[in-house]
Amino acid sequence: MNKCIYQNGISLLLASFRHLQIKEETMDLWFQLLDDMSDNDFMASIKNICRNTAEIYPTTNIVALIREQFKMDNEDMAILAWQSVLGAIETYGSYETVIFQDRAIHSAVDLVGGWIELCSITTEEEQWKKKEFIQAYKAVVNRDDHPEKMVGRLEIDNASKGLTEYIPKPKQIGGNNQKRIGNE
Repeated sequence: MNKCIYQNGISLLLASFRHLQIKEETMDLWFQLLDDMSDNDFMASIKNICRNTAEIYPTTNIVALIREQFKMDNEDMAILAWQSVLGAIETYGSYETVIFQDRAIHSAVDLVGGWIELCSITTEEEQWKKKEFIQAYKAVVNRDDHPEKMVGRLEIDNASKGLTEYIPKPKQIGGNNQKRIGNE
C-alpha cells in the first residue's frame, strides 16, 4: 500500500471520528499491519467505516475493523457476482459466449468447472456450486489476470469447424469492461 494513500485514509478516519487520537508510533504500526492491502481496498474499507459505523470506542481494534470491512466487501461482491452468473445462465445459457463487466467472475467460473459446465448444474447442485463459486471469487478478485471471456458452445463448435464468420459476438454482462463491480 502507498504510504500517502494510507495517511489520507487515516486522515479521513480522524475527520469522521473526531475523538480518536492516534500516536505516530501507533500509525506506523498500523501501516505495517495493513500494508498488504491494495490502495483501493484500504480506501474502500475506510469509506465503509466512515459511512456505516456510528462510533469507534477506545478499545476498538482499528486494524481488525478495517480488515473486517474489507472481508465484508469481498463477500458482498462475491454474492453479487454469483447473482450475475445466475442471470447470465438464465438469459444466455451455455451456447452464448459472455463477457462479464467484473472479469474476476471469469476466473471464478473457471475454478468451479467452466462456463459450459456451470450452465448445466441442477437446482440441487446450485447451493453447493454457489458456496464453491463464492470461495473461488474471493480468492481471485484481487488478481489482475483474468480470462477475456467465457466461451460458449457456439463459438467452440464454429471455431473448431473453421466457421469463424458464424461466431456470434459475445454478450456483455454488466456494462463496460471494468475490473470490479462497485469500484469507486
